[in-house]
Amino acid sequence: MPASLELTTFRERQIPLCVDAYHVLGDMGFIPETTELLEGIVIKKMPKSPLHNYIVFWLANALRAFAGAKLLVREEKPLEVDGFSEPEPDIAVVEGDASDFLRSNPETARVVIEVSCSSLAADQSKAVLYAKAGVPEYWIVRAEERVIEIRSCPEGTEYRETRIVSAENEFVSKALPGFVLDWSRLFPR
Repeated sequence: MPASLELTTFRERQIPLCVDAYHVLGDMGFIPETTELLEGIVIKKMPKSPLHNYIVFWLANALRAFAGAKLLVREEKPLEVDGFSEPEPDIAVVEGDASDFLRSNPETARVVIEVSCSSLAADQSKAVLYAKAGVPEYWIVRAEERVIEIRSCPEGTEYRETRIVSAENEFVSKALPGFVLDWSRLFPR
């Protein structure tokens, strides 16, 4: 990145891209599909490791079995936040039916999950967006550490509570009461 873009004077004068313009430019082929829009900036998504793919696959299936027809489990599908952000979380558990999102993406979710193998700082920075969207719980699965960081109680642009849960602790989700997590399947040896 050019050093000039790091200057405060230039950053303050950026013109953020709105979600609608992002879609139009994407439909025209000017923005690759391997991106997401975060606070008006087009960001290239990171490649996914086999461990990342396994955890997303296993967790999404476990959540689908729990949710049944009550909730929709979406993998790598956008949430629209504030008109200038469209993050694509690894998993989002939303209320409604797939047909509810024919013309627009959900604006919130019950739970958003990011699986972090090498992207912890980036995933933690997304908490601002998910809190702003009113997502009751944001889970960051910290794969290498074999723990889940759970942020809850959104207020404005931050979460009031953060706790780290491991196999030694009881996993309790306030947003998905009754969901049981099988640690040995989530993090096999």
